[in-house]
Amino acid sequence: MTKIITNFFSGVFLFILITTNAIALEISDYQITSYGWTHSITIALDSLDDRAKVRCVIEKDGKPVGMKTQWINGVGTITIRFYPVEFTGTYVNCSVID
Repeated sequence: MTKIITNFFSGVFLFILITTNAIALEISDYQITSYGWTHSITIALDSLDDRAKVRCVIEKDGKPVGMKTQWINGVGTITIRFYPVEFTGTYVNCSVID
């Protein structure tokens, strides 16, 4: 009985591993323009053939100050505009979402 359960969970894990489509991304550029209220983030996926929904969050002092979700095809730029103006001390974190 233990062997059947072990084989079942091994099969389920293998199925999840095979069907999971893990797409990695890289932030290749982050610029603050237009007097500090426009932030442009260039995203590059693993392959130019990949397509993914990407969410970028801009943070300052550990708190989110801007966010945008957008489909990226291979390489693309996400532009986030917000007020008040933020010139310094911001950083961006982007991730692929389902």
